[in-house]
Amino acid sequence: MVHLPSWPEISTSCRPWTRWWWPGSAVDGDNIVKLLSEYHDAGLGGVEITPIYGVQNSEDREIPYMSDRWIAMLELSLTTASRLGMGVDLATTTGWPIGGPTVSEQDSLDALVLEKRQMKAGETFRWDGDPALLQAVTSLNEAGEAVSLLDTVLESEELQVTCDCDCTLYTVTQKFAGRMVKRAAPGGEGRCINPFSRVAVGGYFRWFTGKLANITPGAIRAQFHDSFEYLATWAPDLLDEFESRRGYDLRLHLHNLAGEGDPELVSRIKTDYRETVSDMLLHNFTRYWTAFSHTAGSLTRNQAHGSPGNLLDLYAAVDIPETEMFGPTGNPHIAKFASSAAHVRGNLLSSSETCTWLAEHFHVSLAQAKHAIDQLFLSGINHIFYHGTCYSPADASWPGWLFYASTTFAPQDPIWRDFAYLNEYITRCQSILQAGAPGAKTLMYWPLHDLWQARPDLFMLEINGNWLAGSQVGLTVEALWTAGHDYDWVSDRQLAEAHFSGGQISLQGGGYDAIVVPPCHYISDSTFERLMELANDGAKVIFVGGLPADVPGFGFLEDRRENLQRMLGHIDFEESTGTDMHTCQFGAGQVLCGTSVVKMLEAVGVPHEPIGAAMGAPPIRRVHTDYVDRFVVNRTAEHKAGWFTLPDEFLSAFLLEPLTGAIGTAAIRSNRRGREVFISLPAGNSIVVRTTSELITDLPMWNYQEPGEKVLACNSDWQVEFLDGGDGNPPPLTISGDPQFWSANHAPNWSGTARYQTEFTIESGATEPWQLELHELAASARVFIDDTPVGTIICAPYVLALPRLTTGIHRLSIEVTSTAANRIRQMDCDGVAWKIFKDINIVDINYKPLKAAAWPVQPAGINGPVNVRVMKPVTPR
Repeated sequence: MVHLPSWPEISTSCRPWTRWWWPGSAVDGDNIVKLLSEYHDAGLGGVEITPIYGVQNSEDREIPYMSDRWIAMLELSLTTASRLGMGVDLATTTGWPIGGPTVSEQDSLDALVLEKRQMKAGETFRWDGDPALLQAVTSLNEAGEAVSLLDTVLESEELQVTCDCDCTLYTVTQKFAGRMVKRAAPGGEGRCINPFSRVAVGGYFRWFTGKLANITPGAIRAQFHDSFEYLATWAPDLLDEFESRRGYDLRLHLHNLAGEGDPELVSRIKTDYRETVSDMLLHNFTRYWTAFSHTAGSLTRNQAHGSPGNLLDLYAAVDIPETEMFGPTGNPHIAKFASSAAHVRGNLLSSSETCTWLAEHFHVSLAQAKHAIDQLFLSGINHIFYHGTCYSPADASWPGWLFYASTTFAPQDPIWRDFAYLNEYITRCQSILQAGAPGAKTLMYWPLHDLWQARPDLFMLEINGNWLAGSQVGLTVEALWTAGHDYDWVSDRQLAEAHFSGGQISLQGGGYDAIVVPPCHYISDSTFERLMELANDGAKVIFVGGLPADVPGFGFLEDRRENLQRMLGHIDFEESTGTDMHTCQFGAGQVLCGTSVVKMLEAVGVPHEPIGAAMGAPPIRRVHTDYVDRFVVNRTAEHKAGWFTLPDEFLSAFLLEPLTGAIGTAAIRSNRRGREVFISLPAGNSIVVRTTSELITDLPMWNYQEPGEKVLACNSDWQVEFLDGGDGNPPPLTISGDPQFWSANHAPNWSGTARYQTEFTIESGATEPWQLELHELAASARVFIDDTPVGTIICAPYVLALPRLTTGIHRLSIEVTSTAANRIRQMDCDGVAWKIFKDINIVDINYKPLKAAAWPVQPAGINGPVNVRVMKPVTPR
């Protein structure tokens, strides 16, 4: 049966969600119901409740965290959201990271204390502290021989030992690193847990899930863990875990852990320490917490970045891995760690904290938000969480209650007026990106051991860190990206579960045509063995820049080295024939080695996407039983129009435009390269290209157009009326000629919505389609012809298709909404006290005191020529 193309059915998760801060948990029932209804009407699909610090002089409203009254407000939020068809996630603490008043001193001990003393023969060491805190006592003599003396000390009644030679004595204890819950809400203040300690994690989540015991299972969709900002470096059982996992006693290498001795040995010991910490974080925190949450009927949503662990394994251990975009730019290849974990494991959703510090407070437009979100979509993310929306009661003075590090998406902010239009766009995009199966054809191995071997200390893999960009690994994935190849990251642990079947490298989430190993010096022998097994079974395995040379770490070093070298010896590359590519037929598969990852992928039959190379980023493919969707964004500064080869077999192709919802049949043709689709896409815009092996002819052709020569200049008098801006609106304004920003001279201190209105005339006999063209827009606009709404503009190019117009005079009305920046600037100039929040209060994007009075006036309104232009139909040839 032939099905006409359509947008997928919309679920709650298809709509964007938002982080909903509860300042001081000073919430009440009436405002909860009112605000959730407003969020729903704006197109939000759900909220994540995160209690934070309070508002000055609102102490009488504050509700202690997890008190009976607080639970009642949570239950009201859950029932209201359910009635509205919305979802609710809940943060696992107030503020972040996890902690609070229930965390004991023992459960917060998270920092290594490694001390050394120079001892003479016959000198006695005595431990004066709590024996339970002493984890290691090791002597290192002048010959470099290490002896553990811990048992001797603990078995001594005086907790002492006498040295029998000159030596250096090393001791290991543990202390509290000092991390308290940041931005905590009332009742949530206290120490943070040790995330490496199963005892500490279990104690906290028994309390947390116990407090929620009367909540209906599943009412809280997911528990949420924010970015890893603990200071932990140690755990009480780390030495035992280390010996169990790495196969030797770290107590005998404390001097190496302290950075002393042969540099290579130091690097190897520290690598084993880092891998042990990573394993403990995975097993003792992430998987353990997920088990608690599942028992309570909830999923888990986790931000693994910022931690010292293997991000891919940590993301893959939860139901919804979450990245974030912090700042005006982000690295799409780091965002792909979260989406790759979901793809490889077979999870439906990967989310992102979105628009955090996208620009200065009150400066972010919907266009900027869309640009950032499109990049996340191209990174494989398909579940947007705004950062965010602050609970603000109806009686709060403007600009209401705010969070210090956000883009404000709230009803009191001017950009809320056209916010629903952005949310409709996101909903359509996510309906596509949450349907079908992920379609990347290449796996990219992440050589984390090279990072661990190279760094001097336990380091955190921060979202904006320098650990990927500019590295050989980063350059490899950027080369793929630029050429139009999408990929998914894969870890050692995930690769261990891979097998070759049906002509693909198969993992839980799907199949891949090849695996790429980027330039790396170190690789575990077990991972290399898995790669060779896959190649032997028929896989294509590609090494960029050369084969790995050594194994990481220290445990069983010589055995592992010998095993790796033995396997390397089995790879017999053919002689190169004038290229930098070497190939080896390995069993039923191939092993390739060379400098160009793109050429090697092409050589093994993994084609690039020409449309991705042209548009600045590869499309995201979603594969269905009978069709394939490609989400394409033009990330260049130019309009792209032409024929693009799609490396699939298909008979029909369709275009779906997320911004408007339009659907039409695409023009297609065949040539020696394969089947091509004609696409015309303005800079910054997106399109979904759907291809199918079915022959479908019942859908009208896509409306291909290009600007015609006939233009009506709307340069008669413009009437400007200020509609909604808060504390009094400026008087109406008449502008002769082209319209101007109202901020230019008439109302530089006003923010809100103003209507620009003029008239234009359609001559007799005109039947062509028309397009409205604005030169500059700050920041969004609703357009009306003769008082009938015809569309909304939120991003460049500032154009809008108009309905066919009859002969005669028409009234053009453009309701423009600005950001709040100019009004906030004037409030600061006037000394209005609006920065009324506790803790950090409000800071600027550089975490300095916010001084809005120093801001320049921001453009607001429309500026420059406004034209109504004839559009010509185009028949692609």
